[in-house]
Amino acid sequence: MVEGKKAYKSARQSRRGGSGSLTFRLSSPPECSDPSSTDQTNKMSSHTLANTFRSSRLIYRAVDDASPVDQGFLFSAIDNDPTGVGNLSFCPVAPGNHAAMILIAMTKGSLLRVLACLPPDESTGPEAQPTPIGFAALMPRAPDAAHHRHALLGVVLAAPFRGQGYGKEIVNWVLDWGFIRGGLHRIGLGVFGYNERALKMYRSLRFTEEGRDREAVMFERQWWDVVNFGMLESEWEKLRG
Repeated sequence: MVEGKKAYKSARQSRRGGSGSLTFRLSSPPECSDPSSTDQTNKMSSHTLANTFRSSRLIYRAVDDASPVDQGFLFSAIDNDPTGVGNLSFCPVAPGNHAAMILIAMTKGSLLRVLACLPPDESTGPEAQPTPIGFAALMPRAPDAAHHRHALLGVVLAAPFRGQGYGKEIVNWVLDWGFIRGGLHRIGLGVFGYNERALKMYRSLRFTEEGRDREAVMFERQWWDVVNFGMLESEWEKLRG
């Protein structure tokens, strides 16, 4: 933690020196359990250049839009997963509705866009590759609004890895990156009202519920709100101590 505090103070000092409607809303992974809770959060705030692209169990790498592996993962985790489509997209829940393609195009030029991966199993040989399990992005609120230092958070987690604390781990890593490395002042997001696990997760991470788009989503013949959350830099500072 001492090393992490030094890096955090250094990042703050360096910072002091110095449209249209969407048809796709990035929400949260539908899971909330986290076995490491506070200890994990403290560990993840210990940033150095050497471990910037790592959290306690995961590594983070750039997305290659032309890679069959990356495209295959996103199509598998979103387009062919009804839970993924239902929790992430305004599109009807149907196979092949191109939600992954919209995601790829929509997040180009984002402040942050990464795949969250399990580290490679080195016992299988030197050619072993990381295994993608999730996607995360920090998108600008508007193309010409970078000076407001506000980004929208989006997270996707593949179905086999939900309920194991990976969602919280990814979100915590993105928060740390956004406020330490990205120079952000505020991070916001929206969650469909029927995604109860995601609502519970973001509340447990101390995001503030800031308002609702009332009855903005039709799901299973019912109208649901989009619940809007946000976290300020000062609130994140208190959480990290």
